[in-house]
Amino acid sequence: EVRPRLPGSGDTGRYPRSVANPRMTAEIGRVLGGRYRLVAPIGMGASAQVYLADDVRLRRRVALKMLHDALAGDTEFLRRFRAEARAAAALSHPNIMAVYDWGDDEIAFIVTEYLGGGSLRALLDRGDVLTPSQALMVGLEAARALDYAHRRGFVHRDIKPANLLFGDDHRLRIADFGLARALAEAAWTEPQGAVLGTARYASPEQAKGEKLSVKADVYSLALVLIEAVTGEVPFTADTTLGTLMARVDRQLVVPDDLGPLQGVLTRAGHPDPAERIDARALAAGLLRAAKALPTPEPLPLAGALPPAGEVLADADPTVHAPTTAVSSGSDLTSEDLDLDPPDWVNRADPDLDGGEGTGAAGAPAAGLMGAGAVAGLAGTTAAEGGVAGAPQPASDSSDDDLDDGSDPPGWAGPATVATTPVVHRIVDPDAVVTAAPRTSTAVLTPPDGTQVVEVEEDLHEEPERRRRRRWPWVVAAVILLAGGGGVAAATVMDREPPPPPRAIDLPMPAVDGLQQAQAEQLLEAAGWTVEVQQRRQNDTAAGDVLDVEPSPGTRLARGQAVVLWVSEGQEMVAVPQELAGESLEAATEALFLQGLASETVEEEHHEEIPAGSVIRLAENTPEQVERGSTVGLVVSAGPRPRTVPGGLYNQSREEATQILEAEGLTVEYNEQFNDEVEEGNVVSQAPGPGTTLARGDVVTLEISRGPNLVAVPDVSGADSTAEANALIRAAGLVPGNVSGSSEGSPSRTSPSAGTEVRPGTSIDIVLG
Repeated sequence: EVRPRLPGSGDTGRYPRSVANPRMTAEIGRVLGGRYRLVAPIGMGASAQVYLADDVRLRRRVALKMLHDALAGDTEFLRRFRAEARAAAALSHPNIMAVYDWGDDEIAFIVTEYLGGGSLRALLDRGDVLTPSQALMVGLEAARALDYAHRRGFVHRDIKPANLLFGDDHRLRIADFGLARALAEAAWTEPQGAVLGTARYASPEQAKGEKLSVKADVYSLALVLIEAVTGEVPFTADTTLGTLMARVDRQLVVPDDLGPLQGVLTRAGHPDPAERIDARALAAGLLRAAKALPTPEPLPLAGALPPAGEVLADADPTVHAPTTAVSSGSDLTSEDLDLDPPDWVNRADPDLDGGEGTGAAGAPAAGLMGAGAVAGLAGTTAAEGGVAGAPQPASDSSDDDLDDGSDPPGWAGPATVATTPVVHRIVDPDAVVTAAPRTSTAVLTPPDGTQVVEVEEDLHEEPERRRRRRWPWVVAAVILLAGGGGVAAATVMDREPPPPPRAIDLPMPAVDGLQQAQAEQLLEAAGWTVEVQQRRQNDTAAGDVLDVEPSPGTRLARGQAVVLWVSEGQEMVAVPQELAGESLEAATEALFLQGLASETVEEEHHEEIPAGSVIRLAENTPEQVERGSTVGLVVSAGPRPRTVPGGLYNQSREEATQILEAEGLTVEYNEQFNDEVEEGNVVSQAPGPGTTLARGDVVTLEISRGPNLVAVPDVSGADSTAEANALIRAAGLVPGNVSGSSEGSPSRTSPSAGTEVRPGTSIDIVLG
């Protein structure tokens, strides 16, 4: 799935903004070339304004790029513009934007196919980034288009997300082939001498002002793919000059986010174009990487048209480079023949194409590289290679390109081209895949120069038929060549030996601060062998790169050995062992003085060590650890909790006290009368049985004082019965019957005075 770009990541604040442009809006309805009516603005850049237009003659929607007024008076630009427009219109490839028409009478313009899916720039600026699988498909289609154009003499010079467009069928097209070269070779500058645009995707050789080869496009494409996945462009500085100089003589480091694409993009990002892979090798590497990636989800295209009345400004204005020289040949190695990508690379997606294996209107499968292209990669190496590794001129390439065009490789002329005889080496005829009928003449001249054998053949014939026709001439050629073998050998011996390959000395990069794997990848990509040495150093983590020998800046030839010093971690320090009983704060301080941190890994109850103090070090703590490590501590949670025991009712005071104190609890007492519990025994406890208390907490016992008895009062001194009753009631008793002489006074009670009875007992009075 497409991953959203995190807010604030990448190039914050530099995305294109939709802005109102009254001038572009005023052009709506204008007709150019007598047939192209401007319908709506699409965008504007450093050199042109782009409109959606109607071709009123053919009744189709097109895109029209109207160049700035300042260009109209530049005669050198107009001359180059005409030549480049014709040449670009001759490019026919499923992944190159088709050029339909151009004009420069009233104003210079180019008419191309209209691609409704919008650009990769618009997709990224919407906040999305691609998965490695999606980036692989974008890179694969772009690499196919670049390989096709490079073999026809074109260097794009301006590969950037804004020039990678998508149709409604999700198929990628590269835009603006030829326009960048016309601007550069005419030495055009922006109006009023404005500073040229950013160099975010420029190659190192552009930064040094050197002539460009086709591999400059490969470097730019590698930067685009990294940005598509990570949201950031490598080597980007605050200024144009800083951005250009940041990548001079520095190997491109591909982030881990790219996964299986890291290897091939590292090769595509080599600072020396002589060591950098070309577009074909890039496509081959992407095909190999596809085997390690899942099937991609369709791209969430942003669409071409901005909101009504607004225009998207180009955030990456074109960098106008000097004239380039086109290199030929291929950097494919034997590893590049190991092409067995998964089915999702070779099979069309019916959801995008509407059919099996083909796109809309019969075009090759949208967004996919067919199995034929895989065979073409392998076939080119076999057919074009000659002697293994020998470069071949572009005009002598066989037809098994990555492209679907029919023009001879290396051709960069007008649309009409005459059929050109081609001299073929003797190779397996099945390895030649022909895209268009041409006549081939094989000229075989023996060393003595006495006889010439010419063979003409139609390369569109069936392979089997060509095989039957060719082999008699091959046999004749072998016989003739064998006769002059001695002369040939003498001729070879007399020739001067070929000059040794140019030694390339690259400056040693600064790798401190990188991880070991990143540094090794960077150094090995420069062609050096890496010896890893380890040492301990404080304030570093294991795997951090500490230094490199020779020192950064030293220039070193390929194949030389470099020593990479990598951290094994920080120094080893002794762990304090006498921490038991110390407070946690004191133990932490002791560890800090040794350069260590502390961590409470466990708490345990301890009867002697108070809560918050250290009991011991964590289990299996070694005596020495790496500085900066965290040491685990077992900390006391205080004494264990106590559970109040039960079964104390009616036990003696002494027995109950002994049981509670054995649990570490403190005992307190209360006494009360109780008619049921014997005096001195436990009536109740608080808190009750099962309650959890801390050690030393109080349990209160209620102790029985026995029954509550009162003494019968002496009423013999009372003068009257009423006075005797008052004495009885005061003692908590109830007056009872009165007996004896009616004229007598109270003399005694029944029960008698002094007898202990329960409160409320009835007491009788006897008069005497």
